[in-house]
Amino acid sequence: MTFLWIILILLFFWAVAQPWVPNTFVAILLLFIIWTTGTVYYDAVVAMRIAEHWQTAAFKEVEADVLASVDNHRQVNRTHTFDPKIAYAYTAEGRRYTNFDIQRGGYGKLESAEEIYYFIKDRPSGSKTAAFYNPADPAESVLKRGVPGIEVFFLLCLLPFNMFSIVSLTYLVHSWRMARTKSPTAGFRTTETATGFRIQLPPRNSLWYDFCCYIAGMSLAGIAFCGVYMLYRPLLAGDVIKAGVVVTAVAACLTIYRAWLYSRGRFDMEADLTAGTLKLPSARGRQERKVVSLADCDAIKIRTVERDPDAEAARLKAAAAPSSSASVTADSKSGKSKNRKSKDKDREKAALRAAAAKGAELTYRLEVLMKGAPNAQEDEKDRAIITEIEDKEPALRFATWLAGKLNLRRLGQV
Repeated sequence: MTFLWIILILLFFWAVAQPWVPNTFVAILLLFIIWTTGTVYYDAVVAMRIAEHWQTAAFKEVEADVLASVDNHRQVNRTHTFDPKIAYAYTAEGRRYTNFDIQRGGYGKLESAEEIYYFIKDRPSGSKTAAFYNPADPAESVLKRGVPGIEVFFLLCLLPFNMFSIVSLTYLVHSWRMARTKSPTAGFRTTETATGFRIQLPPRNSLWYDFCCYIAGMSLAGIAFCGVYMLYRPLLAGDVIKAGVVVTAVAACLTIYRAWLYSRGRFDMEADLTAGTLKLPSARGRQERKVVSLADCDAIKIRTVERDPDAEAARLKAAAAPSSSASVTADSKSGKSKNRKSKDKDREKAALRAAAAKGAELTYRLEVLMKGAPNAQEDEKDRAIITEIEDKEPALRFATWLAGKLNLRRLGQV
């Protein structure tokens, strides 16, 4: 199952790199199906093993005689392997039993070498030890009862995989609802104020989404800590649970901090129609919020760009460099400026088509275009980024709605 899962994941990454994948939603849906299938399978396997170990907590304790005890230690180069064996005898319900089970599901394959070494060392041949037998079936017994720490550790290892599935599902549900409702605001939460309106824009997400991302990231630190801990001491279930509590607490604190940032409105756009001002959110290349006067704004422009900032910068540089023949032709005509603008637009569209054909990820950027700005390649001071939207239709609806609310023109075709 593990090999098949890895093959499917690799096939997915190969497929999404192909130009025939229709959009991000389909790619995330395919990944969600493959990823969640494997995650649920391993969740079920670990859960069933934990359930088996949990049943041994009700086993009765009895004194047992150790008949034989060996660890079967082998060393190949720097690799140490153990295959511990213990034979023990005990009396239960008036009968004498002999058994070899250390714990349900076997012992020695998942535990650390140090734990196995001391477990066998503490139970030499001829010694007494505690055994635990099943009251319903006295012939069944173990030397270690309860849930071992390694099984709980596996649950912790699966935590980031489960969180990724939840985050993917959140994205899919949000995108599906946005496509069904065809919200004019592209699904962004809008609040009417006494003097205008406020819109919550990305990277503002739901707090549940942020919490899942934080707990997935922090669980990696918890996994690393438990892995190092196992090298020096036996890993108990309580130790892993404590690590899980710390991971959850840190993720909760980070989520609270994120909520505090959201409450400050850093990622909100506020329009004060009475004062005639527009406060823009922090965006790519602009850490602080920017306030512009609506009297200086000319239009809301929607621009198709590459998601990769470096690729987008290279594309704009190539589109802004006219060929020598085009320059000569434009200079020899009286309509030089008009021809240049038209050629700039054609080059930009051609560059976008070439990028899309290569499988580049495109997004749709909304900008406020200031009055007097050039029509083709605006300077940074003549435009202000509002936000970026992944899908074309929601971006068009939001740009049209925002331009109408602010009494501005809407420019740009995608």
